[in-house]
Amino acid sequence: MKNKVTKKDCMEAIKYLFEMGYVEEMTTDKKYYTKILLKKVANDYNIELIDEDHEDWQEEITGYTKNEDGVLIKNEK
Repeated sequence: MKNKVTKKDCMEAIKYLFEMGYVEEMTTDKKYYTKILLKKVANDYNIELIDEDHEDWQEEITGYTKNEDGVLIKNEK
């Protein structure tokens, strides 16, 4: 393994960044890319991340939303 990271390390990072809300303090680009990495790690460990305060974060950041088929569509302004 090239990058030694334990599950405990990942869980601490998720708790720190996501659960404690530090992701929300980030600028738009930092928040977007950090959430991508958080979601990947959560998927690897079969954890569902529920962002109760900002469920629409992807829409806010990218200007796209997913339709019922999971396809991203551009929001009309």
